[in-house]
Amino acid sequence: YIGQKIRKIVVSTGVVTTIAGGHDDNYDGQGTAAGFIRPRGICIDAQNNIYVADEYAVRKITTSGLVSTIAGGRTNSGFLNAQGTAAKFGTLSSICVDATGNLYAGDMNNGAIRKISPTGLVTDFAGITQSAYDNASGDTDLVGDTDGTLTTARFRSIASLLIHTQGIFVSEWSGHRIRKIELD
Repeated sequence: YIGQKIRKIVVSTGVVTTIAGGHDDNYDGQGTAAGFIRPRGICIDAQNNIYVADEYAVRKITTSGLVSTIAGGRTNSGFLNAQGTAAKFGTLSSICVDATGNLYAGDMNNGAIRKISPTGLVTDFAGITQSAYDNASGDTDLVGDTDGTLTTARFRSIASLLIHTQGIFVSEWSGHRIRKIELD
């Protein structure tokens, strides 16, 4: 994973440009001065800001190309609900944003979907919860294939998330299925 980049493709012209990244570590900064570890998921909000699920961090790229870490961090592996960079994630695989600016991140190794408020507060949304993780002493045996409520459902290797008017759709690598979370 050397020189991870976020690139833009203009479909009508076929022109590809790098808008952020180029260093192989988690560096905040302007455009290509920034760095990513393993960018996997990407989404865009109503203001055209780009959000990236980057290993253990949620990163934001503004329309001017400024990259910042809004939750988690370079070495913040684990499971901790907290504000901003104090939060911890397993491996982030995907990210999506709702109409009010809340982000939902697929925390693949923890079998959880985590919610990040517009102010950067990370909380449980679906799957494993902070209390379940703490009770298991970091043991991810709670990851699984169970349908149920947000707090009782279990996920296995979340691959991607998609928000739609019908709800949040979740694909799973190891679970080999697509799941739906209905929103009120």
